[in-house]
This record gives sequence, structure tokens and C-alpha cells, in this order.
Amino acid sequence: MGVRRLSREFSLQFLYACDIKGSFALKDIKEFWDIFIEVHHLDESIKEDTVFIEFVDRLLNHVLTHLEDIDKTIRIYTTNWDFNRITVVDRNILRMALAEIFYMADIPSVVSIDEAVDIAKKYSTPDSGKFVNGVLDKVKDECAKKE
Repeated sequence: MGVRRLSREFSLQFLYACDIKGSFALKDIKEFWDIFIEVHHLDESIKEDTVFIEFVDRLLNHVLTHLEDIDKTIRIYTTNWDFNRITVVDRNILRMALAEIFYMADIPSVVSIDEAVDIAKKYSTPDSGKFVNGVLDKVKDECAKKE
């Protein structure tokens, strides 16, 4: 597994925990590291991996800084869905992918979408990959029209 994929999976699990707790704060990340390392049987040295740390920090900062705007976008592009009925996993996968698409220009949107779909297939329901792909494709298409 690549470092960015691991970073995304860590970020998803952190955001999931925050969402369940009802509080989104980067200050909580320190206590989450050890749990993640233990559950995934990772070497402690991952905490020293600058590529991993920087990507997680960058992604989570964008998600949390722009959470209100990102959630508004999710609501716009999921018109037939009640926002709170979207699974917590899918909602946070969408948040991460939209943060990448809107605020991390060095990552091609197709890469963000592919990663989001793969993570949805791994961590969510059997139909989540299609759902996530559909929402993100609509966003990507609308953004392309505006350019």
C-alpha cells in the first residue's frame, strides 16, 4: 500500500471517529496515532514518515478548514439523499475527495475520485463505490463546465 493511500485511510478513520464523537478537531489526532498504528500493525516509524505526516496534515487541514463548504457541496450533489442518512464512512470519503479536488490542485481530480471509490469499496457498503463515484463525477463535471 502506498503512503498516500495509507494517509487517506488514516484520515478517513480519524474523520469517522470525529464524526461519531460530534467534534472535529486536529488536537485529537495525537491520541488517534497510536490506535491506528496498533490496529493496522504498523511500525512506529510511520510517525516519522514526513510524506505520510505532511499528506495527512494537509488533507485534514483542508477538510476541517472548509468543512462547512464541503458539506454544502455534498448536500447540493446528493439532492435525493438526506445528508444525515449518508453513511458516516461515505460522507467522510466524500469530504476528503472534495478537499483534494477543490484545495489540492497538485492531485488530479481523477486520482482523487479513483482513490475515494477504492476506499469506499474497502470500508463501506457494496454500493458505496458507485455512490461515491456518481457524486464526485457530478462535481467534477460541473467544475469542468465552469472553467
